Amino acid sequence: MESSSGSINYLRVEYAGAIAENGKNFDAVSFYGVGAFTNITNVQTFESLGNGIRFIGGNADAEQLAVTQSGGSSVVVQDDWSGNGESWYLTGGIKSGIEITSIAPESLILQEIDTISKVSVIGPTLDGAIRYADEGGSYLLTNIFTKNLSLGVNVEGATASEQVDMGNLRIDSIQFSDPTNDFIPTNYTGPNSNFYMESANNGAGSQDQKPEWANGWTVGLD
Repeated sequence: MESSSGSINYLRVEYAGAIAENGKNFDAVSFYGVGAFTNITNVQTFESLGNGIRFIGGNADAEQLAVTQSGGSSVVVQDDWSGNGESWYLTGGIKSGIEITSIAPESLILQEIDTISKVSVIGPTLDGAIRYADEGGSYLLTNIFTKNLSLGVNVEGATASEQVDMGNLRIDSIQFSDPTNDFIPTNYTGPNSNFYMESANNGAGSQDQKPEWANGWTVGLD
């Protein structure tokens, strides 16, 4: 989908989103099938009642996202979103830092590997730094910094576990800083025990601290 929906640069959305009575999350910002030539940079959601930012399909790249105090997950990528993400600072999300999910049957076919890199997830969260669920998708995550978590990578359900078995989720560098006493790196128990590798890194730029790129336009991070 090599199309453009224009440019979003230096956008802040405050107190948006919702959680309905049926438990469905409404996002502060949603991108539905947005094409690769769309420019998405420097976007913050602040105190969304639902998820912060969601990508549903499409292949737009997104850089320098700050998602602060969301009632759901900080960022959701689903239905074979095939963009790349870089420099995401995610703090105060109730559910997970990054949720990766898909319900499309064709997502079981190995797709192009998409990269999410330079991410900080500051807990606590209920569902881990990364929640990989349903039919997941094919993703490479690098330079992920986490802090104050009880669960690192949450692989949820048999189908998601099968995707990890096949190598569709790879985490080349993740750091678990100051975990809780009952911390576990992952609840995945399948044969692909090397799907994640631990190493020190800077995450979004300054580990758990506000990154320099967020100066001057974000709120609630000082």
